[in-house]
Amino acid sequence: MIEHCDATIGSHFILQDYFLLPILVLSIFVAIKSYQLLQKKTRISIYNSVFFFFAFRALMGTIAYLFAQTNAHVFIKIVFYIYCYTGNLMMVLAFFGGLADLGLIQTHSKRASDFMVIPCGILAVLWFSESLSNTPALYIILNFVVPAVIGVAFLVVQIIYLVRSRITPLHLLWLLPTVALFAYSIYNIGDNYFCVVFFSINSVQFALVCLAVICFAQYACLTRNESAYSEIGSINYEERLLF
Repeated sequence: MIEHCDATIGSHFILQDYFLLPILVLSIFVAIKSYQLLQKKTRISIYNSVFFFFAFRALMGTIAYLFAQTNAHVFIKIVFYIYCYTGNLMMVLAFFGGLADLGLIQTHSKRASDFMVIPCGILAVLWFSESLSNTPALYIILNFVVPAVIGVAFLVVQIIYLVRSRITPLHLLWLLPTVALFAYSIYNIGDNYFCVVFFSINSVQFALVCLAVICFAQYACLTRNESAYSEIGSINYEERLLF
């Protein structure tokens, strides 16, 4: 029998994976600080949406895992659906932020907003379908294939941005924790639950996500500045706009 990192309150109520609570507080702090720092570095506001949804996702995930042993099964299922979907949403927004870095879209334009709604809406429908059907193949696609594809696309966009801006590609090393997080998520596919003191497989994953976001914010702050944007903008910005 798997022993969870639980805290029993009263005679029946079980608080599961309670160490997620301090990680949630840390995640909200990281989101706020990242937002404040990046505001000074870039006009691409979509990156700040990534930090907002990171904090929101941490909250949803904490609720889902913390109260997994309660009888509110339908509520927990809905919260877990939102938690899973928000992970994909963060990656999609980061990718569109990369396109905005290259001047290919204007994030404040209606056409760009309408275009961004399409993949976000499709992913929402797919996650909702998975939550109803519990199809293993669809879960694997949404949890691993989709993030891998978006991650590679984001990396390509960032390499182009760094080369055009004459910024060293070595800054991409800040994104390595994201790769570690992806590998850890693959490890989680099987029944590999563990609990050491108060660290569980879930709390370790949440901590890795937090670390990945910290490093992403650091990468963004180091590689975004007005001179980089003006350099890109000098290459006929208006003609390169897609939306």
